[in-house]
Amino acid sequence: MAKPQKFEKDRIEKARQSLLSQIFRGNNTFTGREAVKQLLGPLIAAHENGLSFEEIADIFKKDGLELTASTLRSYYFNMKNKDELAREAHRHADKVIKTKASIEKCLLDAHNERGHEIAIEYAKKLFERTMSYTDLNQTHDSKKNNVRAAIDIPRIKVAEKQTNSSIAKTIEEIEKVSLATDDRTILEEDLLVKDNKVFFASGKAFEGYLSKKQIHLLRSVGKIVAPTSGRSSKEFVSMPTKL
Repeated sequence: MAKPQKFEKDRIEKARQSLLSQIFRGNNTFTGREAVKQLLGPLIAAHENGLSFEEIADIFKKDGLELTASTLRSYYFNMKNKDELAREAHRHADKVIKTKASIEKCLLDAHNERGHEIAIEYAKKLFERTMSYTDLNQTHDSKKNNVRAAIDIPRIKVAEKQTNSSIAKTIEEIEKVSLATDDRTILEEDLLVKDNKVFFASGKAFEGYLSKKQIHLLRSVGKIVAPTSGRSSKEFVSMPTKL
């Protein structure tokens, strides 16, 4: 294999200058319109600072650029208007993009909030149904209090249990290892998401494997309710993919 050639920086710079000189050779003359276009930036600044077109034409004449004040005025406004229109179109397009992004974010936030509300209501119904099987003597108010405790306590435990946060895996990490195997972890307690990391309701870091539907549920709702012994499979209604 041939050894790659190496060139010193000054040789590259000389080659650059030679190439540029070839590009501009023979193009040292410009029309009056082209000359004004080359000087448009300083020309706009000079006129907006109080110089008349007659005064600007006199300055140009001293440097060998002979243009009448009327010609200069015509070129000036024609090019200035085009330049301003181009900049205004760019600002408008940028504003449209930002507005569209803001609307999409509001819609996404509303979608996620509604999905969270549906998941909480679904979890409450499942807990109420389970408790009606296990303790028929409880009062209606007592059931409601237990339901709230069952939903709220896991969140408190995850917030207080900080020792496992350093080893907890993110949703992306769990998804990666889950896609590499057909194994799926049997959930014995609820899963919760905190700071994009996955924990059991007890606060222990989750390190198993989940299905695509379970990962989608964690991302959209932030929680998976574990199956409870004594329930039939018919009670586990699939969550809709679009909330």
